[in-house]
Amino acid sequence: MERTKERAVTVGGMLELWDKLELVFEEKGKTGRYRTRLEDVTDQHLVIDRPNLISGDALFAEGTDFTAYFYKPDSAYTFNGTILGKNPQGRDTYLIPKPRTFDRNQRRRYYRIAVDLPAVLIPVDDLLAGKIQEDSLREFEAQCLNLSGNGAFFHTRFEAETKDKIFVLMRVTEMNRDICALGVIRRQESSEPGWHQYGVELFTLEEQQMLLSTSQLQRVPKRFQSFTETQRTALLNYIFAQQVALKKRGLI
Repeated sequence: MERTKERAVTVGGMLELWDKLELVFEEKGKTGRYRTRLEDVTDQHLVIDRPNLISGDALFAEGTDFTAYFYKPDSAYTFNGTILGKNPQGRDTYLIPKPRTFDRNQRRRYYRIAVDLPAVLIPVDDLLAGKIQEDSLREFEAQCLNLSGNGAFFHTRFEAETKDKIFVLMRVTEMNRDICALGVIRRQESSEPGWHQYGVELFTLEEQQMLLSTSQLQRVPKRFQSFTETQRTALLNYIFAQQVALKKRGLI
């Protein structure tokens, strides 16, 4: 189904036609993550494209329950549903119940550790909009003050706004690994004059594919597509090891 500018349909004031959805299925300790798109809306149902497996186990089937995630500039949102079956009106599309409510969701709660890591923040909204080229990007020095599997907290002279998209560059020496990721500024905190502090949500490559349009994805430099779910798992393992060490020393 091709997108037409003439048609604008929303569900609950939040979900729009052609929005990308991430469906998470869980069964007997297994998890499967799929990507799909909202193709149509009826009185009682949402019509979605056939979901494509992006990670985990192949759990998609008629009658299975899922949690759906979609992203808006301020947050991720979720709703629960069931794969009701194939859409009799369209080829290779499926019906799910039309949700009555959406929950604002931070998706995951990760333990956060204090760090002191030099970093670089790069504003990228103009690049993603096609207004500038990669060689026109500006870099700003920052210090990462704490780190989790889902985000980081920075101290910098760089001035930005909540919901701005940025690239994040930093090296976690103890992991012998560089983090090159797309981030979204989720909160600001006051600091001394001339300085700013930002809480930044980090997006893996798989999540970028949900957050960004196709044209925006094509403008993301290759090095900032390297933060994958595998990289996040390595980061989580490192943070967990640090947490265990702090507990042994009685510091947490």
